[in-house]
Amino acid sequence: MSADQCTRKAWRTAQARATLAGFTATLSETDDGRPELIVSRWALTRGFDDLAELDRWLLTVTGRPA
Repeated sequence: MSADQCTRKAWRTAQARATLAGFTATLSETDDGRPELIVSRWALTRGFDDLAELDRWLLTVTGRPA
């Protein structure tokens, strides 16, 4: 499996975890071209710079590791 496939798989896994917790996860791009992971639910919107940061937050929110 290539590095790009691993990254896509990791993103899809994080996106699925967020969905199961009732959040919408979106992969976006900042004005300067950096990727940004955005998670939202009702009035809460959080942006993350990388998957590790998002995974830590999901662990806090769901109480379950990936």
